[in-house]
Amino acid sequence: MSNVVADPVAEWFAGRGITKEVLTRNQVGTSKVYFPQVEDERACVTFPYFRGSEVINVKYRGRDKIFRMESGAERILYGLNDIAETTIWVEGEIDKLSLEVAGYLNCVSVPDGAPAITAKNYESKFDFLACEELNRAKTHIVAVDNDAPGLKLREELVRRLSPENCLIVDWPDGCKDANDVLMQLGLDALIGCIRDARPLPIAGAHEVTDYADELRHLYEHGSPRGVSTGWLNLAAFYTVRCAEFTTVTGIPNSGKSEWLDALLVNLAHEQGWIFGVFSPENWPVPEHIKKLAEKHIGKPFEPGLHARMTATEWDVAQSWLAQHFVFIEPETPTLDDILAIAKQLVRRRGVRGIVVIGH
Repeated sequence: MSNVVADPVAEWFAGRGITKEVLTRNQVGTSKVYFPQVEDERACVTFPYFRGSEVINVKYRGRDKIFRMESGAERILYGLNDIAETTIWVEGEIDKLSLEVAGYLNCVSVPDGAPAITAKNYESKFDFLACEELNRAKTHIVAVDNDAPGLKLREELVRRLSPENCLIVDWPDGCKDANDVLMQLGLDALIGCIRDARPLPIAGAHEVTDYADELRHLYEHGSPRGVSTGWLNLAAFYTVRCAEFTTVTGIPNSGKSEWLDALLVNLAHEQGWIFGVFSPENWPVPEHIKKLAEKHIGKPFEPGLHARMTATEWDVAQSWLAQHFVFIEPETPTLDDILAIAKQLVRRRGVRGIVVIGH
């Protein structure tokens, strides 16, 4: 791998508004590597991912926009060293380089682009958020692509980084990302987009214009529907949506907790959701895990009247539960402590539901 960009490659970057100085600072280079997509070696551009002075990973970009990264290497943010108190988030290396041309060094790119619009479980795509360097950032300017996957990425980043810490960049019509603005409208327009980044609505104070994107989406696609509970006979009466508060109540010993556990298993199965669970009535936690495993496998955990799950099925259940459930056990079980842990779980694990089960 060479850290010197060949003249034809430098010319290609220049055509996209990227200067040689910016390429040199980020040690963009060239190489020839094997791409499994085409089952052949290809000449490519290399984007090294640094932590300090150490190269942690490398992204290779070949012709026809084929990509690969080093197998087994840690996925970290591109531009990790550039995280600052105010940090700009983009969706690709070229967008980061474009903003650097505009004078913004404080920019990072997610390593693998946006999750597919149809993806249900994309927890691992956000492992890069579990880094100490992000503690330096207090304000996040989210400037990802404005296509459907980019909007999904923006929603997830805002959710994990906390809306009150985020500003949103709206790209001009006809421009999908930072590099589009740089090429089509020029440097000043790109600087203006970042300068005009807008805050999300403040809780309790909402302007109509704050909802322009959401209203356009509602007009074009209709109101979002909740997801199925997994029981067809309940679909006409109740569906489940994120950001909603649901209370399950009833007379003692009527099966509320068992029904709720079954609902969580259904949602994890069908939607790929991840849950944080605080359930002192099911403590110790291994007892609760056993119950969830039974609902996942459809067989009892312990021997009895019916055939119990096999050792292999138990291994499968443990692996699946580890992907979809995290159990909250604070030293002092106050609401503030539970919510503080829940906030971290949303950021690090992508938890979509917090469940509190009590007596």
